[in-house]
Amino acid sequence: VCIEKRNENFLTSLISNRCKFKIYSQRLKFKESLIKNMAKATPVVINNWQSEFNATAFKYHLLIARVGLLLNLFFGIGDYFNSPAHFTTCIIFRIIVSFLTLLVVLFKNKFVNRPEIIVLIPFIGIALENAYIYSILDGAEFQKHTLAFIALFIAAGMFILWKLIYSLIVVVVTFTASVILFWMNSHMLLNEILINGGLLTFSVA
Repeated sequence: VCIEKRNENFLTSLISNRCKFKIYSQRLKFKESLIKNMAKATPVVINNWQSEFNATAFKYHLLIARVGLLLNLFFGIGDYFNSPAHFTTCIIFRIIVSFLTLLVVLFKNKFVNRPEIIVLIPFIGIALENAYIYSILDGAEFQKHTLAFIALFIAAGMFILWKLIYSLIVVVVTFTASVILFWMNSHMLLNEILINGGLLTFSVA
């Protein structure tokens, strides 16, 4: 009787352990399947997010480039009243920048996956244009142009969608060009430049 009970207990224990093993195996297979499915789904989610971001940025950046193309030439009227002596040079600079912007707009389909390029080129062009005009002005004219320079950076911060690295590129290029152009063209002292709007422009940038 004792032997039979032991055999029954052994069989019961064996069956119980076998069932537990099967349940554990099934759970393990389920976890592995879940991990694999998540690994497959994650790139799709990332790709969809990136595609949606690029599409939104492309739409806004193209609109910004078109508006910038027109306003850049329109603001040339202000150059005539602000500094008639340098109007010809300024308008030539503006035409060149607007032409480059026009090329970007015409070949927009090449930048579908890199929408930041659509605004990077005109942004740098207009920033360099402002840096040049900044360097040839002085006194009250210099202060007036400070508003135009600040407006450029404020508008960019409000409407452009891109990574921080592109903002740093624009600021570094603009600052470097400004230093070189002031050294070549300006007769103002450093403290005069900073007090009359240079420090404010750099802070906003």
